[in-house]
Amino acid sequence: MLDPSILASEPLPAVYRNEIKLRCWRFPWRTSCRDKIYQTCDRRLVELIAKERAEWDKVNWQQKVPTVIKSISNLEVSKAGLEELLVYWSKVLSSSTPQTEQSKPNDQPIGYYSRANASKY
Repeated sequence: MLDPSILASEPLPAVYRNEIKLRCWRFPWRTSCRDKIYQTCDRRLVELIAKERAEWDKVNWQQKVPTVIKSISNLEVSKAGLEELLVYWSKVLSSSTPQTEQSKPNDQPIGYYSRANASKY
């Protein structure tokens, strides 16, 4: 029997990489505009990873930012790396300030589904 952790370090199959490129999908931690420091990565994610890695090496977290940005690109191409990034991203989302009822975006579906779900409320 194979150890599932062996398969997790394999690169993403070319089919998935091509599908991501073809559909122009973007990972949730990627931004649409380029920043001088954080490139196209979300600032919160980069800082979270940089602070964690800086604690390991006992250095200033800002020194870790360039290597974290490079490592994010490397992590995105493997299954295990994507899982690690998703864990970090969930930490970013859970640490962000909770939205009040007034500041929440309107995520209600439109059209048929909004009428069908209206009776539930």
